[in-house]
Amino acid sequence: MLCALWLARRSGLFLPAAAARGAAGSRSRVGLVPSFKPAALPHASYTLATLYANAAYKQHLAARGNAQRVQLEAGAGEVHERLARQARSWGVVFSV
Repeated sequence: MLCALWLARRSGLFLPAAAARGAAGSRSRVGLVPSFKPAALPHASYTLATLYANAAYKQHLAARGNAQRVQLEAGAGEVHERLARQARSWGVVFSV
């Protein structure tokens, strides 16, 4: 995800606040959607917490209204609830 964000920055699709040249904040025209397959579900919470704690990713989320969309496999209801609670604790609006 961070590599994709780096590529978005290099291509001008993501401009952090410091690079937005006089803008009142970050701009991001790319939506990053982490996808968690069944084998990765146990690590989803850690992965998202790492992203939410990253300064560049925080700016990306802020530029997109603090909204995070995630792709989960069917039947991941318990994981969905845990990730939604975690997102709320970071001030992020979570959707699947």
